[in-house]
Amino acid sequence: MRYFNLTRLYLCLGVLAVGGVLMGATHAEPMVPPRTTTVYLHNKTDQTLYLTNYALKGDWTPNLKPVAEIKPGQEHYWKSEPGGVGNLGDISGNVRYSIGNATWNKPFSISPVNAVRPQGDLLTISRNPDQIDVFYITPDGSINSVWWNTKENKWSAPYNVAPAGAAGEGSPISGISRAAGHMDIFWLTAKGEIATRAFAQNKWGTSFHIAGPNTARKGNLAVVTRHKESIDVYFIGNDAAIYSCTWDRGAWTKPISHTPAKSASTTSSLTAITRTKDEVHVFYVNQDSAISTVWWRGKWNGPTQITERMSVVLGSRLDAVALNPKHLAVFWVKSGAVFTSYSVADKDGGKWQAPYPLTPEKSVERTSPIVALNRTSTQIDVFWRSLDGTIMTCYFQSGGQWNKPFAISSPGASSEYFKMSVTSRVNHHVDVFWIDPKGSVITNWWDSKVVPDIYISWNNPLVDSQYKNTYHEQAPVGFSLSYTGGQGSHAKPKFVLEKSSKRVVSGFSRSVHGFKFANTEWKTKKIKLPVVTLDFPKPFGKVDITDSSKGLCGGMVYTVIDYFLAKQQIPQTMVAPSSESDPLFQYLKHRLMESWDVTGTGPNYIKFMRHDYPDADSGVVQGLGLMMGRSYIIAREEWPKVKADIDANRLSPIGLVQTISYSPADIGKNHQVLVYGYQLSGPNVTLYYYDPSYPNDDLELRFTIGNLSKRIDLQRFVSGKYDPKTINTFFRTTYKPAPSSLIRPK
Repeated sequence: MRYFNLTRLYLCLGVLAVGGVLMGATHAEPMVPPRTTTVYLHNKTDQTLYLTNYALKGDWTPNLKPVAEIKPGQEHYWKSEPGGVGNLGDISGNVRYSIGNATWNKPFSISPVNAVRPQGDLLTISRNPDQIDVFYITPDGSINSVWWNTKENKWSAPYNVAPAGAAGEGSPISGISRAAGHMDIFWLTAKGEIATRAFAQNKWGTSFHIAGPNTARKGNLAVVTRHKESIDVYFIGNDAAIYSCTWDRGAWTKPISHTPAKSASTTSSLTAITRTKDEVHVFYVNQDSAISTVWWRGKWNGPTQITERMSVVLGSRLDAVALNPKHLAVFWVKSGAVFTSYSVADKDGGKWQAPYPLTPEKSVERTSPIVALNRTSTQIDVFWRSLDGTIMTCYFQSGGQWNKPFAISSPGASSEYFKMSVTSRVNHHVDVFWIDPKGSVITNWWDSKVVPDIYISWNNPLVDSQYKNTYHEQAPVGFSLSYTGGQGSHAKPKFVLEKSSKRVVSGFSRSVHGFKFANTEWKTKKIKLPVVTLDFPKPFGKVDITDSSKGLCGGMVYTVIDYFLAKQQIPQTMVAPSSESDPLFQYLKHRLMESWDVTGTGPNYIKFMRHDYPDADSGVVQGLGLMMGRSYIIAREEWPKVKADIDANRLSPIGLVQTISYSPADIGKNHQVLVYGYQLSGPNVTLYYYDPSYPNDDLELRFTIGNLSKRIDLQRFVSGKYDPKTINTFFRTTYKPAPSSLIRPK
């Protein structure tokens, strides 16, 4: 039984008390009890690990976040700590790495040839995680759509959303899904009106105008939603000012100006983004060929120029993303390269950082579209067109850096003045769309779920419980992920990832080093040699508490270890000793007593046999710190000890708890065996062991350690066949070499 350790709690309360005094006197921030976790990950596979996601409750130690890549053979580490006074709880985090990298598929067409108007725009909307809708403007000015969903798993035939002549020459098309199943799309008519049509309840509504003639300049519409009852449409007016129309719970406002006239350049691109429900940021290219922004946070602010003049090439497209509520990043083309700049609200007062290139100069088409996507809170993907018409991309992962650009299409895949669209219907999937020289809509897709990944989580508690620092690791079948160490206020767990393989103690063979007779032979032959005898006063005298008919499994296991370590051949007798005076029986008897280890692990039999001992690692008694479930005992305490033995080339004796009883007399219904190998594949563990009761059979114990909230089913296999005998739990016993006074029989 273990109890809460209140050391950290007392320390925390003491620090808070002292800190409160200091804060009152000097306004200093109180300190937090120091707790750090340094997680090491050694990649012993032949594939590179790629960071795909991470989260932390607490703070990262500066410059010690998870790295973007861990190459074969490399070991890297990251470190977490409490940080400021606001982090007084447990410090917990998790990291996910893919084993190898997901690859892009082969591009294919989803529309007929000549389906798209030259220089026509594209729009992609994912109205739910199982659906993608793609919209494009045809040569006759109508708006068509194709769709895909997981149920059909194929692209539909095109259908008409707006009639011929609906979209004016050079009209953009933009839209949003403000709620699951809803879509609102927008375009410009030949008269410069802003038109819209909404999809809801599985049908399209009637088209109508939200702004009159000559309202918007050709080429730009940006649509955002702050909540499901709100839509904002941004555009550049004919006077080169930035305008918007807003729909809020049923009514559209008239266009409202947010900048003076002549703010935007004649070929300016426009993009808008919401990073919280209370913020909107709009970006455009001003008449000095720099990027400016206006933003709304309770009121409109700006315009503010965020790059130097002449920093954007004439005609460059813009796009922006936000990784989190404090982050903003914008992308554009200059000098034939993709550039970016970013702002973080709590860094340098939210100042925009100096722009830097993501690609080499003279590698990007001057008028290439730039589309950016943040599919998770740690990843950004950016797409563009190279000079030879190749669709290119690169990505960024928090804690890492931008990777090198790479192609997702062949050269000449896109037309010179094409448009592009990208969406992520779920965070492990990306779909990108563009127009090829034949006027067809082309798509390519990427999905990280096709690549196996690993997951590591850790928790460094403010107040120690019976579980202390806890960890959870997850790997796919075919890989082994395990850790050692990791306890204390400054924990340093060391994780190792490797290909799954059978590992055994070198030189050991069950058929060579095990006994030739069975532990059950004394029972079947009814040989009752005294094993434990108590000498009572007269008239009782000596009383046999247990005898050989109950088995000497523990003595046989320890004797096998003794002979193996001494590099001696075990006695080759084919029958069990039948005489109390037999030296081998006396040796087995002595080693049996040692294996019970009454002052050490022996009482575990009685403890884990109890009816009230819980199977799963969840419940009231576990929460109160009174007991750890058998599932936790197996997965987090005893299996790691056995694994450590085998990894160190040591034989590992274990006790099998095979009965449920309050009676100490039933301890003999349990069993002892000798593990000489294991295989870990994902959450699946196989132990290979010698069982004195099955001297001529290969034994396996199989179980899964992935879910500790349920009973772990321990399955015994004898020469490949399942044996239904119940095993409730197991624990490693403490082997000690035989005393020098005990002579091994020859």
